[in-house]
Formats: sequence, C-alpha cells, structure tokens
Amino acid sequence: LMPQDLEGMLAELAPRREALMKKEADRCLGLVDISNHQHFVTKLQSKMSDAKDQVIRKYRITEALLLRVNEPRKVNALAAKMQSLRRWEQAYNVNVNRVNEEVLWFQTSPAFHAAQAHVLENWQRTPSGALVNKQDLEADSQVTFEELLEQMKHDAEKSEGRSCPDPALSSANSSSAAGECSSLR
Repeated sequence: LMPQDLEGMLAELAPRREALMKKEADRCLGLVDISNHQHFVTKLQSKMSDAKDQVIRKYRITEALLLRVNEPRKVNALAAKMQSLRRWEQAYNVNVNRVNEEVLWFQTSPAFHAAQAHVLENWQRTPSGALVNKQDLEADSQVTFEELLEQMKHDAEKSEGRSCPDPALSSANSSSAAGECSSLR
C-alpha cells in the first residue's frame, strides 16, 4: 500500500545520511548540502502525511462498508482489507519513527546549527516572507533615487534593444537619431 515514491525516499534516507556524515568528516559539507537534505526530509514528511491521510480514508470507508455488508464473502474480503490496512499502519509507524529520528539527528547536528547560524547572520526575512541577503539589502539601501531611475532606464533599453520604447517620443526632437528619446536625457 505504500506509494512507490515514498518507499524510494525512505530507502534513500540512510545513504543520504551517510553521504552527509562523510562530507562532514572530509570537511566539505556545504550550506547547499544541508539545505538539500532539509528539503528532502521536509518533502518526505509531507508525502508520508499524504499517504497517512489516504489510508485513514480507506480505513474509514472499509470500516463503514463492513458494518453495512451482510454477505459472508464480502465480509471476509473487507476484513482482509482491514487487516492489510492495519499491517500498513504498523509499517507506517516504524517509518515515522525512522524519519523522526533522522530529523532529530539532523537538526541537532553541528553542521545544521552552523548552517542555521550562517543563515540567521547573513539573511533577513522580508515582510512578504522572502529571504534576502543582508549585504545585498545594505547595498540596495545606499542607492540614490536618481541612480535607481538611471538603472531602470538602462535595463529598459537593454530589454527592448532600442533607446525609446515609444516612436512618438523619438519624433519630439528631430535632431536626435532614430529611436532615441531626447526627453529622457
């Protein structure tokens, strides 16, 4: 009953942990490695939660059908399905324990704490929830309004491949070259 992708992810858990431990021992474990493992574990937890919800739904449906059915053959089939769902539940609980142990190991590891400290030290969450590098934020705050307008003008010129987006503006000054806006200078 366990979805194939979930089984594959559970099987991948131990090798990923070993690879992280090896990189840490070799002193080449990076922020990207830690981030990737965090995303992997989070995705695994999400998929396990989805699988749990599906099995709970199947269990409730089977239980309801078992109460309504009187035919012995159907009762036996539904009882067998209930047993199968209970076996899945036991296997699921073992896997939940494995994942919880992995999360505990990972989030208490020195590498995770170092990565967390690095992120908190160098990144800031914006009101929209996005993370922004504090150095970039500081550099952006030192830009004047005029410099920002000049950069926007330059970006617009690059994206359009010409200096003047509106041909009517280029005719405002007949001495300027075709396609240039004298009013923006």
